Amino acid sequence: MRCGLWFAFGLVLCACFTASAQKLVYSVPDKDDTRRLNFEIVGKINGNFVIYKSIRNRNFITVLDNDMKQIKNVEHDYLPSNNRGESVGFLAFPDFAYMFFQYRKKNTVFCLVTKIDGNGERLGDVLELDTSQVTSGGSDDKVYSAVISEDKSKIMVFKINTKNKKKFELSTLLMDDKLNQIKKRKLIPSRKRLPKRLKINPHPNQKKKKMTIMKMTTIWMSRLHP
Repeated sequence: MRCGLWFAFGLVLCACFTASAQKLVYSVPDKDDTRRLNFEIVGKINGNFVIYKSIRNRNFITVLDNDMKQIKNVEHDYLPSNNRGESVGFLAFPDFAYMFFQYRKKNTVFCLVTKIDGNGERLGDVLELDTSQVTSGGSDDKVYSAVISEDKSKIMVFKINTKNKKKFELSTLLMDDKLNQIKKRKLIPSRKRLPKRLKINPHPNQKKKKMTIMKMTTIWMSRLHP
């Protein structure tokens, strides 16, 4: 996203948390924030605002206090350098966040996860969750996605194989909130079992197809792993 959007999101974020005090505060763009900056607001962890930034093939976790002043800017050099922020995702809890990411080595895509605290530091080791084989010369598009149950007691990582246009294969890994594996499954959902609003067009483009299946996975999370 653009640097201007980073500034705008800072304004919106701080306004939401300071409306009751009738005080508007904002974060000043970092000197290294350029037009090619990609970012994601992770959330408020242990009283600090935590933001992920990807810039010039480098990955950072920026930490701001309640006055939107930068406390720390921690580089995470183990993240893939060419991800453009697209293969990193977060599930935030009050005192930490899980950071899911993927990287490709030759024809293998690895799905990994680690924890970060409210100071932007990594907690513990990086854990490998799954791998996928991809075609040679294929794109580096995102393969894995993660969703969480409403009560945050269960986490699901899933991938969708859409190579065959007539059917799709859904692979799911269900875990508890400590990342202990509960169940791992592969399934090919029948069109007849899908809710009417989630029926899949026989000839959709890949992007719309993935978005539809992601909605289905979120809604049916508990049903896929009874």
